[in-house]
Amino acid sequence: MTQALEEKYIDGNIPEPYQWVQATLDRFVEINYDAALDVVRLHAKELDADHIRQQMVDIIRNNPPLKTVPIYFRDGRANYLWYSDFYDDAGKDVFRRYNQFSAPAVKITPANYAGELNKVGLPYFEELVNLISLEKLYMEVEARLSRTKNQLAPSSEPVEEVKPVAEPEPTSPQRRRLSSPTRSYEPKMSGEQLSLLAECINTLGVFVEAATEQHLAGLLAGKQPRLFHITNQKQFTYLFDNLRDGGYITKTWIAVAGYNCDFALLSAGPCGRFPAFYHFTTVYQLSPGQPLAGDPRNEHHRRDDGAFRRPIAST
Repeated sequence: MTQALEEKYIDGNIPEPYQWVQATLDRFVEINYDAALDVVRLHAKELDADHIRQQMVDIIRNNPPLKTVPIYFRDGRANYLWYSDFYDDAGKDVFRRYNQFSAPAVKITPANYAGELNKVGLPYFEELVNLISLEKLYMEVEARLSRTKNQLAPSSEPVEEVKPVAEPEPTSPQRRRLSSPTRSYEPKMSGEQLSLLAECINTLGVFVEAATEQHLAGLLAGKQPRLFHITNQKQFTYLFDNLRDGGYITKTWIAVAGYNCDFALLSAGPCGRFPAFYHFTTVYQLSPGQPLAGDPRNEHHRRDDGAFRRPIAST
């Protein structure tokens, strides 16, 4: 059943297929952006404006017709894609293919995001989703920096000097917990399953440290003070995504891991925080069992125009 087009996209100057392209693009961007923001919302200090901007520059460098789209998006136009130079710069063939776009048969949700994105089949569409998601994230960073700047503005009232208090250094492999309560991965595994999982993790060498049934039980319950160092992030993500898909842990395990600071890459530095390797790549780009986009050995990542799909950030 075809859904009705939202009123804000209805424009008498724009053919209907392009209105549907815009509405569909915005829905994908909304889900992509929300997934990334769930991870970084509780770690405002780790938002790196320069890193986000560089990712946008990389996308535009590899897809030149997209260069004016963020400008019109910032202007607040509902049909910013149409009013940008995208269709002119992309060429007649791309223009005609977008004109043949049909409205999605179902509502796009986080559950069907990946499948529906693959069905779109339009050149540059996935790059547009990533670019506008990053632009929204960059605008969020700017807003946070602006609020911080206003809070730090000098006051006319005298301020009493506060002497810093030395804090003890955390010892490895322990790390300091956040002051707020930690979160559970909502595990649904028996002791025997946890024991088997620990054996698999140790055999594959997922973590530098050896894992026991007790370690994993505490970790998944959000009560494990031990910091696990990841040896291979794709292997680690593949494992936990499969636990999620099998219903053994919560679907939002990435947000839980980022909030609890349970994992770190060997190269993550002294802070040892999980988002150090995440780089705002949503769970939809870091799919379980699939190689990184752009790998010429994997033709299913190739677009119809011969280019390779690129995720928000490669790791």
